[in-house]
Amino acid sequence: MQAEGYVNLRCSLDPGCSPGGSIQPLRHVNDTKPLNIAEAAEVAWVEAWPQLFGAAADRGALPEEISAPCCAQFAVSREQVLRKPLEYYQWLHAWSMETELSDDVSGRIFEYAWHMIFGKPVVQ
Repeated sequence: MQAEGYVNLRCSLDPGCSPGGSIQPLRHVNDTKPLNIAEAAEVAWVEAWPQLFGAAADRGALPEEISAPCCAQFAVSREQVLRKPLEYYQWLHAWSMETELSDDVSGRIFEYAWHMIFGKPVVQ
């Protein structure tokens, strides 16, 4: 774990790592039917991406796919955490507390964001 800086601890790679379990932010943007939580979370990435991973995070444009094992079970090294200032983590906390997204949608966004927050590629 120390060499990687971040390691997902989820033993099962599904949901999350298969094409059906990945986040595809633009997949449901034009849907007219009511969205379930997973679909609403995908659509929410359209606005969340620039907020969480704007120019300061050096992540670029919204990707077509975001993929990692779900459920926010991970280990991260002290060195990896300290690569970003405390203010960044405080900002993430404030965003999660103040967003108008529902808790289950904002939580799902974080489930699929931790690996990127700690320096891993968009698709794991």
